[in-house]
Amino acid sequence: MSEWQPNINVLDATQIRDNLLNFIDANQVEALKWSNGGASGLPAIADFHKSPRLVTVFPATTVLQIDHKSKYESILEIDFSIVFETAIIHGNKDTLADRGPKYSMAFESMLSNVPETTFNQDSIIEITSTGMGLETTFAVQGKYKNQFIEVFQTRASWHIEASAFSE
Repeated sequence: MSEWQPNINVLDATQIRDNLLNFIDANQVEALKWSNGGASGLPAIADFHKSPRLVTVFPATTVLQIDHKSKYESILEIDFSIVFETAIIHGNKDTLADRGPKYSMAFESMLSNVPETTFNQDSIIEITSTGMGLETTFAVQGKYKNQFIEVFQTRASWHIEASAFSE
């Protein structure tokens, strides 16, 4: 047990990151099936990375960035965002072009439907998430070895509230 006992609360962004990655991993197969019109055929994300690195196993999702801005008054207000980058590959560029938006749709749906209890789970302070927004950007399709690669980034943002002071 740490002897540090702060009077003012701060956010543990790593716990939210881990909660979101675990939720996506647990729900991706069904979400991908849903985004593909109920048909299977979209490979599940094979590898999740907590930090940007050289990805060699596809499909892969990496946490590119986490931002949060805190405002302290009687209530701690936090604008939190996380950017996921997903890379998929396929031998046919037209098939890949069709799959990218389906993966994106699955990700957006999962992030939109994360239960607040899952989002807040194991936080070092009691938090309430009160709003959510999404933005997805597709990169230009390219070559990867003897296949094609499609990369997109999804930024998910939440407004979080907590007590500003420890009890």
